[in-house]
Amino acid sequence: MADVFRNILSLIRANVGKMTELSAKYPSFFILCGILAGIIPGINNWLLLFVPLAVLPVIIFFTGKRNLVRFLIGLAVGLCSMLIRQHTASDNYATIIGRANCGAEIQVEICDTSCAGNIDWLPNPNLVFCEVRKLRYSPTDTWQKASGKLAVRFPREFRKVYYGDNLCLLGSFILPDSDSKVIQYTVTDKGVSSANTGDLSGFDFNGFLKARGVSRVFYAREGNIIDHTGSLTGGILQVRDFLLKHLCDGMPDGEPRKLLAALIFGCKQGLDYQTKQEFIKTGTIHIFTVSGFHVGVLALMIFWLLRWLPFKLRYFLVPAIVFLYVLTTGMNPPAVRTLIMISIWAVCRGMLYKTPGLNIIFLAAALILAYNPYYLNDVGFQYSFVVVAVLVASINPIRNWVSLPGEYLRWIPGELRSTAKVRLERFLAGIMSALLGCMAAWLASSAITLFYQGFYFPQAVMLNFLIIPFVWMIFLLGALKLLLAPLLFLTVPLAALLNGLIEGMSGFCVFFYNCFSTISLAPPGWLTILLFYIALVMLITAFRPQIFAGALTLLAVTLMFWHINALITPPRLGVFSGGGSDNAALVMIGKGNRGATVINVPDRQIAGNIINYLRNNGVGKINRVVIAGSGRDYSAGLEQLLERIPVTELFISTSKYTKNNPAALAAAEKGVSLCFIPKNKKESSFFCQMPYLKTFCKNNATKVEYSCGTFHINVLVKRDDNGPGMMTFRSSDGNGETGIERTSNYIVKEFLFK
Repeated sequence: MADVFRNILSLIRANVGKMTELSAKYPSFFILCGILAGIIPGINNWLLLFVPLAVLPVIIFFTGKRNLVRFLIGLAVGLCSMLIRQHTASDNYATIIGRANCGAEIQVEICDTSCAGNIDWLPNPNLVFCEVRKLRYSPTDTWQKASGKLAVRFPREFRKVYYGDNLCLLGSFILPDSDSKVIQYTVTDKGVSSANTGDLSGFDFNGFLKARGVSRVFYAREGNIIDHTGSLTGGILQVRDFLLKHLCDGMPDGEPRKLLAALIFGCKQGLDYQTKQEFIKTGTIHIFTVSGFHVGVLALMIFWLLRWLPFKLRYFLVPAIVFLYVLTTGMNPPAVRTLIMISIWAVCRGMLYKTPGLNIIFLAAALILAYNPYYLNDVGFQYSFVVVAVLVASINPIRNWVSLPGEYLRWIPGELRSTAKVRLERFLAGIMSALLGCMAAWLASSAITLFYQGFYFPQAVMLNFLIIPFVWMIFLLGALKLLLAPLLFLTVPLAALLNGLIEGMSGFCVFFYNCFSTISLAPPGWLTILLFYIALVMLITAFRPQIFAGALTLLAVTLMFWHINALITPPRLGVFSGGGSDNAALVMIGKGNRGATVINVPDRQIAGNIINYLRNNGVGKINRVVIAGSGRDYSAGLEQLLERIPVTELFISTSKYTKNNPAALAAAEKGVSLCFIPKNKKESSFFCQMPYLKTFCKNNATKVEYSCGTFHINVLVKRDDNGPGMMTFRSSDGNGETGIERTSNYIVKEFLFK
């Protein structure tokens, strides 16, 4: 027994010593932990204040007083930052108008750096950020001073706007959609039971706006530009537009120009939905978000161009130039993270002081969260820091793995080495390093992608490996084109080369998008995501074969669990009501999430909820869409549905409206099998044998009989005349009726049949 206690104590001492060593190497980690402990309760729930109290004893026991002081400093910074962000000024427009939506007339100043009014082929962003200056409720009211950041949606015909423009707009303040809660009904022999199952929000629009200090969206109906306010930032953006124009000189009008604007300066408003989907589904959309890769490429180019300057001056000057570039791209978190990292590294390098890469990453995260705690829930922030931290941590392991094949060359004297073999070994080592780096980045991002988007794309490793050289060459050739701009005879050939590189990069993405399918799974739970990242960290930092094998096993088991969990998911039925129609939509998902059948798409917002519902259940395609009704009230959201998710078959009634339905015609062009349902004078009905499906719509009531294997449904969804805004669900087992509440948030009811 004494030996056992002695071994335990020696193990604790060894771990304490290792923790002390790591704490001396990464002091900013404890500042970051303190900031997280200070902001997490404010972002999620103040009851989580026990988090810092629970962490304090661990800090004291394992790492000593210095790190306890760092943790407390971070905790104080996090709490102060959270309190500052939650404070709303008395003249803020959100305080003035209250919680309700309302119409108003406002005066705003554009503060969105992505607005490029001087470039004709680049439209206004879909969402433009502005600073509110004045507002009034009607033209008869007096203007009152207001402040606060606002997101504005302009009408399509509105003229081009630019950073610093002052506008007078007439429209409505609208609260961003809240997360829709799903109530799940389980139907068994004993009756119907219900439980809350979370939200259906495919994209947390509210959180996206909150991270940018915005609490409302203003939908402008009309407006005009009053004047323009000049500023240093506006002048820098004019230089950006000047460079972008010269960069695109000689290139044909069309997609390559817009891709180049998104790639170099992050102006993504020119990309259409289909192009974005091709890059999102293939895991390459990150190349259009100005991030560490872009800033790193630019920094390397600047270092090379300034190599003639003195050592210290060069390292002190580069961060200032990089800052100007990051400013022109909107100062998004990934770019700011890289700016901070490069600035710290360059200053330390100029002062001949070395600091670990992970320590810089932790400090950059701490500074960004201290400035804006709500960035913690921002997807870009999470992607950026998780992926970069894994890449930096995996540098040495990758280097060790890559050096193994050519290790024998180290034992051969230099004069006896074959030059060809040395060059081949270096080339293969570079290829292997790039592949392993892409693999590490994909593993680091796959869990986040699966959680937020419901799919992952294994072929993204090879695709990123193929297109990264294109991005390098596009940056280098773009810089060369700008430097040689006075030589006009080189404009056309350089533009042709640039156009070829962009089309080649885009061609790879389109090829992978068309030839390989994404793996759709239900978003995993937090526990399995935590296990996944624990296994990944163990895999990277393993110094023993047993630990490496255990981490690899845990990683494989977690991935297998996500797939097996999808296969055993029982069939389910979702009933959707709300929007601008009194009709309901029904979605039936087979066992194991094998495809889906959709009955009616009466509204665009219902179509969005259907898509998110399918994604949250791990369904990546729809086998059959049936528009059983003959009016627009049954198919108003069909176009959006067909645009955003693959559909195999579309059944639509043969009325005058549906034959000329633009969505149906577009579906036929996309290769969707289009079938017309003969119209019945008494009721709109549809019937098929395999799988058995019978449905009819009459007087705002939808009846569905469905049978696939052991999954049987017989339901009637109708409007409840006894209560306004209510619909009724009735199952086939005679358990009575369940009300389906309609609200402004389009609450979805999900029915799970066992």
